[in-house]
Amino acid sequence: MSKGFLERMLFLVGGRKQHSWGLAIGLTRGMVDGVFRRGQLPSAEALAIIASAERVNLTWLLTGEGPPYLVLP
Repeated sequence: MSKGFLERMLFLVGGRKQHSWGLAIGLTRGMVDGVFRRGQLPSAEALAIIASAERVNLTWLLTGEGPPYLVLP
């Protein structure tokens, strides 16, 4: 996983505890550990959960391009 991706994930979590944040949005402890401790890219399922819960722009999350959040009407 790129350093940039991890930085963007840390930005999303903000001051929240990583495991508490993950469990609150529907990720498993293993998914959270995979990203933050083992440096793994989340599965498509986990990315969909993150995108939905945080209203994050997946293009930004994966590449750093574009705005971080989706603005919905």
